[in-house]
Formats: sequence, C-alpha cells, structure tokens
Amino acid sequence: MWRVFRGPNSLYLKPKTLDEALSLLASPGGQILAGGTDFYPALGERLPQGRVVDITALGEIRGISTEKEWIRIGGLTTWSDVIRAPLPRCFDALKAAAREVGSVQIQNRGTVAGNLCNASPAADGVPPLLALDAEVELASAAGTRRMPLDQFLARLAVRDHVGDGFSRGIGRRCGVRMRFWRRCWFLGAWRMRLRRS
Repeated sequence: MWRVFRGPNSLYLKPKTLDEALSLLASPGGQILAGGTDFYPALGERLPQGRVVDITALGEIRGISTEKEWIRIGGLTTWSDVIRAPLPRCFDALKAAAREVGSVQIQNRGTVAGNLCNASPAADGVPPLLALDAEVELASAAGTRRMPLDQFLARLAVRDHVGDGFSRGIGRRCGVRMRFWRRCWFLGAWRMRLRRS
C-alpha cells in the first residue's frame, strides 16, 4: 500500500509498486515526482498543488539489465547509475552526456526518464539515446506500449494540440523502461572506426 500525506491544497502519494502508481495516475491531475531535480525548482516559492505521485520507491523500474536481445534502462535509473554501469562502447556518448547533466548531486538524483519527459530542448540524454535508436516502453492503467524515442518526443511536443487519446494521456503514462538492440555493440564499434579514418 502507498503512503499518503495531505497538505493544504495537495495530496502526496508514494506507491510501493508500479501497479499502484499506474492506478493513481489513471485519473487526470496527478504530477509524477521521480528525481525531483526539475520538479522542485519549477515550483519556485509555491507549494505543490493537487496530487503528487512520488515514484521513487518503484525498484522494478530502476537499473540497467542485459537480456538476450535487449539492453534495458529503467526510467528511474539515475545518471550516476549510467556513468558507473559496464555498458558496451556504443554507450560511451550516453555516458559522456550523463557526466554533463548538472552537478554530481543532480546526477545522483536526476533520472533518465525525467530528462526525457520534461521535453526540454536542452535534455543532455536525448541526442545519444536517439543515436542508439532507443525505444521507450510506456505503461498506464490500460496497458504497456512501446514506441521509438523520436516518436515519443514528437508526441510530447504536441501533446496539448493533438486530439488522439494517446497523446492527451501521455502525461498520465509512466516511461518505465528504455530498450536498445544488443546489435548496437557491433554497430557502435563500426561507427567509431568509420569516424577515426
């Protein structure tokens, strides 16, 4: 079960599982809190309003794993986790970008999904993730969906102007994982040789 704290005009919820988080985010008006590195500065001197769903306890979407055909990076994986992970050489640009994300304190708290979901044109992780042909796995109470990162970013950019239910509901979806073909191990080495010559 989740923890609940009430403020004058807000409700803080901290689910323990992904299913709990998705049920809390199924209704409109919830704000997702992950690393908090953009969430709190955006408030300025104001207090949070409405429902805040803190997903930091969801261990099932944190970390990096290697599967038969995929490498997965959980949405709650921090930039420090990316820097320290033993990833193939084709991820070197992602690691370099991770080192550019704010200070070490920000790298320790900021998440990969947060960097993407804010849709900032200054998002350090976006260029290397696009070069790796990242695929985003989104979850909602209705189910799980995968899409290429470039399509995800395009939908974020137009989410308030598009009439389809998916784009309007993308704010209630949680970017749970990113996956990369393991073939990038070979493509990355080939691309690096090509650039050196």
